Amino acid sequence: MKVLVVDDQEINRTLLSFILEDEGYQYSMASDGEQAIQLYTQENPDLILMDIMMPGMDGYEAARKIKVQAGSRHIPIIFLTAKTDLDSLSRCLDDGEDFLTKPFNEVILKAKIRAHRRVAELYRQLNDKNDALVIHNTRIQQEQLMAQRVFANVMEKNPNHCANLRHYLSSASVFSGDLFLYSRSPSGGLYVLLGDFTGHGLPAAIGAIPTSQIFFQLASKGEAVSDIAREINRELFAILPSHMFFAAAVLEINKTGNQITAWQGGLPDLLLLSAQGQDNSTEASHRLTQHEPQHLPLGMVEDNDFEEDVKLITVESGDVLYAYTDGITEAVSPEGEMYGLDNLSQALEENSDRGLAGILEHWKAFCDAQQEHDDVSLVELKCDFVEWEDEPVVEDAVEHKIAPCTMEWNFEGEQLADLRMTDSIILMVEPFFSEAVRKDLLRLVVNEMYSNSLEHGVLKLDSSLKDYFDGMNQYEQLRAERMLELNTSNWIRIVTHLRSSMGQPYLEIELSDSGEGFDVTEVTSRPDNDSLSHGRGLGLISYLCESVEFAKGGAMVKARFNL
Repeated sequence: MKVLVVDDQEINRTLLSFILEDEGYQYSMASDGEQAIQLYTQENPDLILMDIMMPGMDGYEAARKIKVQAGSRHIPIIFLTAKTDLDSLSRCLDDGEDFLTKPFNEVILKAKIRAHRRVAELYRQLNDKNDALVIHNTRIQQEQLMAQRVFANVMEKNPNHCANLRHYLSSASVFSGDLFLYSRSPSGGLYVLLGDFTGHGLPAAIGAIPTSQIFFQLASKGEAVSDIAREINRELFAILPSHMFFAAAVLEINKTGNQITAWQGGLPDLLLLSAQGQDNSTEASHRLTQHEPQHLPLGMVEDNDFEEDVKLITVESGDVLYAYTDGITEAVSPEGEMYGLDNLSQALEENSDRGLAGILEHWKAFCDAQQEHDDVSLVELKCDFVEWEDEPVVEDAVEHKIAPCTMEWNFEGEQLADLRMTDSIILMVEPFFSEAVRKDLLRLVVNEMYSNSLEHGVLKLDSSLKDYFDGMNQYEQLRAERMLELNTSNWIRIVTHLRSSMGQPYLEIELSDSGEGFDVTEVTSRPDNDSLSHGRGLGLISYLCESVEFAKGGAMVKARFNL
């Protein structure tokens, strides 16, 4: 520790030098205020012992000038004075840190020096941490700005305006972790991706780059929604740390605007606002339907555990679909009340004529200009014929020329538990899909046929169990027990015929199983598509296929699916 002694009396300087040497301190001596300032600049001491009454510049003035020169650095100054009046001692505390009256006590002086040394060391540590914090904050700001530019560049790749699409994006800070992408499908439809990365800054930006690349690349090829979601999941799982993921919804609406395919993972419910005419009235009422997410967010599971099932949403002209991040529903009022899904639903229904603008007005009025604590994104998709700026010229459809072929798959015993084995059927006919959405629909058909054949044909489970209290648990328990009893006498056979008619390809699917069949007439005659909830999902299969036929007492089903 270095000490600067300032006193015009040589005897005082000598006495202080003995005390400092005894404590092992380094020291330098000044006889007046001006010399003290000069030595402070040269020696940069850690503490100053300052006399007050000196010729020329007194101790008060010298202390003030040294403080100015020190700037943010803490330099303790202990005044040594013969004055004992309150005004003089008060000035000591104003211009320095402490005082000691002459003749001073050596023990007290040493104690004061040690105390101020500790304080000075704490100040030094605090300044070092502040400096490190400034550097850290500067680095974070640079990273946030860099991430912001990355996200801006990513979203600039969105194509020209689509008349069916409106959106609102707001960041809670410099950088938003929400990502909104959309792209034209080769058939003229519209792909949409809305997602929310956990965390902010460069980690989220690192995820945004491959997500956007995969989305735009696969959308330009007209790939299925499920394949886009799967490929993004595979990449994010590989590069993101384990605590990060991407809650997202991947959507596709076809060119005519009457069908939406949705893969939902972790993002809040999709909300569909449907217009319904009232009987004997020209007015219209509105029905709000919630579509809950079926899957985990992207980037959370390995590819083998990824669930690719999509939801098919049939819509009519005038319907509007809303996708949003949780920043909307988790916003709070000045009283601390959360906006929530109920308020959002009310805003949708009350502003059906104004759409996005009216909803945002309702939301902002509720929040009353409160600071947003999370990023906010709201996307409005109007279900109608998809219209793009600079609509490309569509060439005449090319007739598909295919060689008819037949393929057969046989599953038995333990193989029956692996539902992914049906993916080979999709891969076989993939080149002949006229629209990407057909791939997802075919997957729905094949999986529904296979699942029903396994559960109701092979395992002989009765769906009516689900009608009873705790029936679903009983159903799942029976299913698990019977799956363990599978052997080679239990089988499912799938035969596919790839053909074309009038230049359009189609796939005939024949599925048979080792079960005893069922009463086809009784099931197909149930009113109101009751088969969707009981038994064999015939309503869904019949809706998606050109035709459905049964044979062998219901143990075989044949479906024709247009590609």
